[in-house]
Amino acid sequence: MKSPVMSKTSSPTFQHLITYPGILESDIKLKTLRLCVMHAGRLGHELSVGEARVPLKKLKPGVDEKIDHVLEKLTLQPSDTVTQTDDRGVIQVSLEYVPDKSQLMVGILQAAGLAPMDRNGLSDPYVK
Repeated sequence: MKSPVMSKTSSPTFQHLITYPGILESDIKLKTLRLCVMHAGRLGHELSVGEARVPLKKLKPGVDEKIDHVLEKLTLQPSDTVTQTDDRGVIQVSLEYVPDKSQLMVGILQAAGLAPMDRNGLSDPYVK
């Protein structure tokens, strides 16, 4: 599942809702949501702008929470540990776990200060 592409911007407003069905409360306590901001390049090439990992264990059932997360460009070290290399922008999401329906609702709201991916200093970002 992914958001629409926003053309030529470093601060897109997505306002896109993604619903993940079949999520149990026991899943929420163990899982981490991985959000990847991608750049839609020429000829269908995707480039990673950055990603955020949001632990879900702090979510309160039925409460819609807005969260700002710094995007990181992640690299694997020889020891296979993940390290942060530089700031790639910020993404704002809303998260709500609906226990009655066993679903996680993820609102992709906006991003700001995205790393430039085109020669014009902008990006064509989307979130997956």
